[in-house]
Amino acid sequence: MKKMVLFTYRPEIGKIYYDDLSLLFGGYMEIRTCFLNEEEPLAEYLSHADIILVSNSEIINKIHYLIGEQAKIVTIDFSYPEMNIEQMRKFRAGTYALMCFDPFISRKMISLLYEQGINNFIWLYPREDGKVPDTEYDVVVVDDYSQNLFDDLKPVISLGNRKIAFSTLLKIAQQADIFNKELENTFLRYCCSYKGASTLVINIYNDMSAFHSQIRLILDYIDSGIIILTDRMEVVEYNSRFMDLFHVTGKLYGKKIEEVPETGELLTYIEKRKSYRNKLIMYPAGKASLVFNMECIIRGDNQGCNYMIILQEAEEIENRAILLKDS
Repeated sequence: MKKMVLFTYRPEIGKIYYDDLSLLFGGYMEIRTCFLNEEEPLAEYLSHADIILVSNSEIINKIHYLIGEQAKIVTIDFSYPEMNIEQMRKFRAGTYALMCFDPFISRKMISLLYEQGINNFIWLYPREDGKVPDTEYDVVVVDDYSQNLFDDLKPVISLGNRKIAFSTLLKIAQQADIFNKELENTFLRYCCSYKGASTLVINIYNDMSAFHSQIRLILDYIDSGIIILTDRMEVVEYNSRFMDLFHVTGKLYGKKIEEVPETGELLTYIEKRKSYRNKLIMYPAGKASLVFNMECIIRGDNQGCNYMIILQEAEEIENRAILLKDS
């Protein structure tokens, strides 16, 4: 069995990552933890580890001399439940926000939030000596593991529990040479527990660029109708739920979207080539209400973008909300 060592500074952070890693990789890897604020690295175990997983890239400088040649080093990227990130959009542009994390985590979080389109804040965070900047701030941003660095009278934005990013899970599986269909499904169940379909598919589409043969399988796992178009409005990916919604049969790859049956009503929005969030439309022919989302996925060559359309029946969303309320 492959071996992985998880390094963090704080035990409470190590525990949340260890619990999730054990759930995801327990049948494939032996996992140990080391909390650098409390213990010395285990030289004997490190020398035989296949994966060295670190919560902070600065840790590598403290342990590199103990790592065996066969070991692959992976730095953890993380995210938060999408509904917690969405709450940040309501604040006015130019809001001063204090990050209640160490400088390394603060910088990672700011990058994460910018990637999610959260650009209405001016960010402040503690200096290397732990002191809070003198600049006045309007709100504080915390998660379940933040240190109390802030004025209790300020409004608090809580992002909740940290979750390991899909890209990190994929990298671990690749580097350890254990990636398979069972793990793929396990990763998707885990990520679907905290990401909406839109964000998850964008992440997968980017992270899986070397695995396009598997993208269709992943898209079919998601219960929203999804179709991805080039900037020339040609179909590059889609899932079975999209075909069910529009009663489509046959291959769609390479077709112009206007050639796909029953999609004429969607063209009004698609042709504008802009992002939509939770747009309610009547379709087809007034028989059903669909929630329409459209996102631009920037291509890796920075030469334009593809467009991802996500569709879900409004009645289905409403039924799920009722079930959640009753549970």
